[in-house]
Amino acid sequence: MRSKIISMPGILVLQKLLGGYLVILCMKRFQRSCVWQFLPGMHRVLFNPRESITDILARAEQEESTLTGFFEYYNANPNACPYTYQEFPQYFVWNKTQKIWTPRVRGFAIGRMYFVSPNAGERFYLRLLLSVVKGSKSFESSCTFNNVVHDTFKSACIARGLLEDDEEWVQCLQEAAIMKTGSQLRRLFSVVLTQCFPSQPYELWNKFAVHICDDLAYKIQTLFSIPHPTAAEVEDYRLYLLDQLLQESGKSLKDFLPMPQPTRNWSVIVGNRLILEHQQLILDAQHPNANTNVELLNDEQSSAYTTIVTSVFENKGTTFFLNGGAGTGKTFLYNTVATKCRSLGHIVVCVASSGIASLLLIGGRTAHSTFSIPLDVLENSFCSFSKQSLQAQLFRNTKLIIWELKFRA
Repeated sequence: MRSKIISMPGILVLQKLLGGYLVILCMKRFQRSCVWQFLPGMHRVLFNPRESITDILARAEQEESTLTGFFEYYNANPNACPYTYQEFPQYFVWNKTQKIWTPRVRGFAIGRMYFVSPNAGERFYLRLLLSVVKGSKSFESSCTFNNVVHDTFKSACIARGLLEDDEEWVQCLQEAAIMKTGSQLRRLFSVVLTQCFPSQPYELWNKFAVHICDDLAYKIQTLFSIPHPTAAEVEDYRLYLLDQLLQESGKSLKDFLPMPQPTRNWSVIVGNRLILEHQQLILDAQHPNANTNVELLNDEQSSAYTTIVTSVFENKGTTFFLNGGAGTGKTFLYNTVATKCRSLGHIVVCVASSGIASLLLIGGRTAHSTFSIPLDVLENSFCSFSKQSLQAQLFRNTKLIIWELKFRA
């Protein structure tokens, strides 16, 4: 079989010689019309910095976009054939001068709405509605289904059955609740929120709140010297901790409405959340049985342990490189050294080059997240945290940094 592609203006000809027959496939060239979608009051406005705020706001209120023009068309023509916002450019052309949609006279175009990530929240759900709701006259009409006007675009999507239920996330959290601690469940819940996009996060939160905060009463007693924390204090503190985890991914509870917000200013009480995490590790290391691993070290490990610990306690500022093959007990030694230092009240930062390796270290994180290392390292790259940042405060109080590296042959 032989094939040849010939490109001509407006036509793509594919010739295949198969069994003595010539097959010709012709495909006409078409236009692609891209249209914007935005939340109410969030459209783009170009302005001169020398203009007054009053003039800018007055012009912004009168400015028309492809989306508001779409709404205006159906307000002016209620009996017109209904199309979705995505279908509309097939039959109409946007006049950039007059800022109106006019019937298409010639040619063919495929409407395309710009991509919006599920992380964008309400803007993503508005885009989803605009791809299925025909003849919308306003943002409010896009939120209306069965004569019910919904408060959010997300709730309108749920009412229309455009979103899947959260059963798989319910099962995931149910299994995790059996074997995971409250701290681990909070981190898992933040991953579900930021990466899995559940349709009803508040219902998930209410369903597993008891498991997610089962350790918080004790934390409040030990960290804040509150002998008998109330249920309201425990609930408010768990929302604060979840919000802190979400902020690590560039999100907050405000991005997952109608999730409640913490009412108490725990940040004033807590201070630096990074230091607080390490203070909790210090408390864990002061358990009577925390240093039993020292007795399990072999001769080589014991020698390295003594050398490193002595240098740390004498503030020598020495850099050590520990080399060994896989399975020789390097990670075990790292955790033993870290636990010893923490048991004496010192902060130890443990990092690894990969996420999986960091899970094997007690209190471990990836080096990229801890030191804000860019993924693409260039000659002029640098770690992007300031002297006044939470990270800088943590490093100023750090006694020892353990960095586990993996070398590939």
